[in-house]
Amino acid sequence: MPTRRQFLYLASIPTSGGLLTACGARGREPDYTVTIRRDVAFEPAALVVPVGSIVAWHHLGESVHTITADPAKAQMPERIVLPEGALPFDSGDLFSGQRWIHTFEVAGTYVYFCRYHEMDEMMGVITVTA
Repeated sequence: MPTRRQFLYLASIPTSGGLLTACGARGREPDYTVTIRRDVAFEPAALVVPVGSIVAWHHLGESVHTITADPAKAQMPERIVLPEGALPFDSGDLFSGQRWIHTFEVAGTYVYFCRYHEMDEMMGVITVTA
C-alpha cells in the first residue's frame, strides 16, 4: 500500500493541471484562482467572492505548501479567522503543478495560511459576500 506522499505523487502524474482535490465542487470549474508562484506568497493575497464561489489554488512554485484555515493547526491560532458556522479546511501537502479547490458556502472573512510558511507570513484572506 503506498504512503500518502507516494499516493499524491502518483495521483499528480500528468493530468491537465495536476492533482485536483474537490471540497464540495464536483462538476464545476473554479470561479477564481489563487496562484502560488513565489515561495511564500499567495497571489492575490486578498480576494472578494460571492457565496457559493469555487476558489482554486494553483501551485506553480517549488516548495511544498498548504492552504489551511484551521486555527488548531496554526502556530499563532489567534491570526486565523473563520466566519461563524464555517468549517476549518486544509488542503494537505501541495506540490508544484498541483491544484486544490474549495467551495465557500458561508459568508464572512477567512484568513488562511501555509502550515510550512506561517512564520514567513504566507497568509491570505478570502472575503465571502452574501
